[in-house]
Amino acid sequence: MYTGLKDCCPIISFLAAAVMCALFLTGCGMLGKQDKPVVETETNLASENIETMGESSGENIEAQGETIEVVLYFADKEGKKLVPENRKIKKVEGLARATINELIKGPSTESDLLPTIPQGTVLKDINIKDDGLCIVDFNRKLIEKNSTGVIPEELTVYSIVNTLTQFPAVERVKFRIEGQNPDSIGSVSLNDSPLMENSSLIKK
Repeated sequence: MYTGLKDCCPIISFLAAAVMCALFLTGCGMLGKQDKPVVETETNLASENIETMGESSGENIEAQGETIEVVLYFADKEGKKLVPENRKIKKVEGLARATINELIKGPSTESDLLPTIPQGTVLKDINIKDDGLCIVDFNRKLIEKNSTGVIPEELTVYSIVNTLTQFPAVERVKFRIEGQNPDSIGSVSLNDSPLMENSSLIKK
């Protein structure tokens, strides 16, 4: 009996060593599997961030070089009718805002047209709704008495309205002054519906 156990010892020792080796290799494999995903994820994230930043920067640079032609409405030299002036401006995301700011700057110095927006006027906000309503908010300079000089307030109002309604997304324009709804701008009543394009004021 003792001899039988002695003969089995090498086999038992071999099996024990094999089990220990298997457990050791399995533990190493599990450690490897835990570490590898973390490293790959961090590497992938870093790569995506770099690529996204590069693409965005390229698009911004390209957009800065693009221009678009818009129509601005100023008063004729008699101050009685509106006359369109075509102007190329930078193509930007807030195109309606940029266009009104160009209108505020006034007509080209090479033309005999007159500005329709009083000096010191600032466009504070502009919001275009999905239903075609455009809300524009100016500072009080727009409605100060006699601020437009010889230009009737009607031309001031519709130079803004006609300039904005050239865009397909804008059908009607509502005015605000310092965030408030004014009753009128000069002789133009603003109590009714928002204003639409008035082609009758455009000089033929």
